[in-house]
Amino acid sequence: MQDQDFDARSELMKKWQLAVPEDEDAPNEQELLLRALKRRVLYLLEHNFDKLINALYRLDAAEQATQEAFGLRKPDAVAEALSHIILARELQKMRSRYQRQQELDRSGQQIKSGES
Repeated sequence: MQDQDFDARSELMKKWQLAVPEDEDAPNEQELLLRALKRRVLYLLEHNFDKLINALYRLDAAEQATQEAFGLRKPDAVAEALSHIILARELQKMRSRYQRQQELDRSGQQIKSGES
């Protein structure tokens, strides 16, 4: 993940209700988030499938990739594939919001400097 002004970890933890143990051994932040997402997706697969489907729909996850993930059949494999899809899409959306905010900030500064 890139270091930007948004805090992807806290946003994902809140949005997906993730439990990310501080002492969990992971090579990097992205792997830590993937593991937490996988656990959450696996839980939703087994206990609240409708909530998972609705979340994927709201996220606007790629339909073909999602269908391929569900085609894997084994819940662990499905959860693994979906966690990658979810993380990639969430990060893409966060980056887009961040870039739009930067553009708005720059255009606001240009307007203010032109008024002086």
